[in-house]
Amino acid sequence: MVRAQDLVSQVLTRHYKATSCQAYMATWQAEDEPTDDTSVTLTLLGEPEVVELPSPALEPQLVIMVFTIAAAEHPDKHGLLISGNLHIRTPKGHKTTMATKKRITKAALQALEQRASTASSGASQPTAPVIVLTGDVNLDKSASDTIVQKEAGEPSVETQWQVLTSNAALSGDVLFIKGAFG
Repeated sequence: MVRAQDLVSQVLTRHYKATSCQAYMATWQAEDEPTDDTSVTLTLLGEPEVVELPSPALEPQLVIMVFTIAAAEHPDKHGLLISGNLHIRTPKGHKTTMATKKRITKAALQALEQRASTASSGASQPTAPVIVLTGDVNLDKSASDTIVQKEAGEPSVETQWQVLTSNAALSGDVLFIKGAFG
């Protein structure tokens, strides 16, 4: 049994933390307490949560991690980061349709929004939580945009998902983000 923190401690300074769940590992730079007026701390709240998503043939799972973010210059306030990792695997010999990938990804985004709303109750953050979805959803940017496109209204960082892609822009190289500029 390998612990994520043991791996990180062997190669990074003591300020790095790590956790793993399923096939996902998160590593972040974290201070136990702010060290100067510009420092920021990131703290994992609880254990990663596994959410089963509907799709019998693919068995997709979403791993959600909730972090608090605190800045030394605002000791009485904190924000939230809701991080989700999703991998839509395609079993050998099974053709997964675009509609199925979109449905699963949309369900993951809704699960993250739901988790953000429960994590936010009673929190002292001045803005909405930041929510991100990473992993490999096997969709390109164009297909991902269609999942989150609003029908009407003014675009808003706090209320609307953005889709970003890597420079290579390969299928699956997308990041969904809400609550911050990506």
